[in-house]
Amino acid sequence: MKQANKVAIVGCYFSGNDAPWDDESFDMWTLNHGFRMYKDKRITVWFDLHDWDAANYQPQYLEDLPDKPKFKVIDTWGYPYKEIMARYGYNWENSIPLMMAYAGYLDYKSIYLFGLESVEFTDTPAMAANLYRVMGALRAEGRKVYICNDAAMDHGTVYGLHGLQKTALPGGFSFKHKG
Repeated sequence: MKQANKVAIVGCYFSGNDAPWDDESFDMWTLNHGFRMYKDKRITVWFDLHDWDAANYQPQYLEDLPDKPKFKVIDTWGYPYKEIMARYGYNWENSIPLMMAYAGYLDYKSIYLFGLESVEFTDTPAMAANLYRVMGALRAEGRKVYICNDAAMDHGTVYGLHGLQKTALPGGFSFKHKG
């Protein structure tokens, strides 16, 4: 199968349904239980980059995974960590930035992100920071990266911010300095 110039990386949240599943000009990537959520959709690559010894998955996690899937499977054995880390650095907190870096490694020109309304990107600053760090590295290489369809990190609550507006300390509050 010939690689497209565009890839849609689809997380497992609401806007994943808005991804361009039927547009053949996109390669369609999902992760984790996305193979179950989008089982009637065109998936080209499925990722599970967890340490299976430590992940503590329930036995039924993979029971719906076909014996011979129509999509390529990338797990920790098939992911080129050393090459990716040499190019984009270390400090990873989530599979989505790893998938984005892999798209850059494979020379995709345009990367579209769907299904990222998760609280993991809004409650855990390191996860969002890593996503934006990889996004910046990809854009510095001349790639286009888009966060699509109401991802919470673009307008929702981000740790320390509300609606991407800095919030002030409540009136009358002051820090007590030890002198």
